[in-house]
Amino acid sequence: DLIWLKNPDGDYLACNPRVEQFFAAKEADIVGKTDYDFIDSAQAEAFRQHDRIAMARGGPSSHEAWVTFAADGHRELLEVIQTPVFDAQGQLIGVLGIGHDITERQRASAQIRKLSLAVEQSPESIVITNRQAEIEYVNASFLLATGYDREDVIGHNPRILQSGKTPPRSE
Repeated sequence: DLIWLKNPDGDYLACNPRVEQFFAAKEADIVGKTDYDFIDSAQAEAFRQHDRIAMARGGPSSHEAWVTFAADGHRELLEVIQTPVFDAQGQLIGVLGIGHDITERQRASAQIRKLSLAVEQSPESIVITNRQAEIEYVNASFLLATGYDREDVIGHNPRILQSGKTPPRSE
């Protein structure tokens, strides 16, 4: 994870090695500077706006951001959580940020959506059961072939198809 601490003006107070990789700079060269010193002004302004949102909210704020690491040019989708930091007297002293790489999770979710769509649109009947042999899912082709509604089969054993209670096909 990228971890950083900024003061209310956006100056870095501390950061971890992943932030160093992001900026391709050492912490000693990052502290005291702002995002504008390392990245293009549009992205720096977006980062600054999220700092302001967290400070105004007085609590955590989250968003996603695609970033390119200056150290090697690779891109990551980050889930970013920023939270204001207060001193013992309740005065705002900065914003703590954590950026977690969710690139693979996002790619896996997209792949699952594609597979789900393919299963749902398959011309073959598809039935998915759990370990207790209870139907958890049926696709549209199954419903068309059997005449059942989803509510009639979900939670039942596939033997329901041999029960003699299968509704007549509506053609």
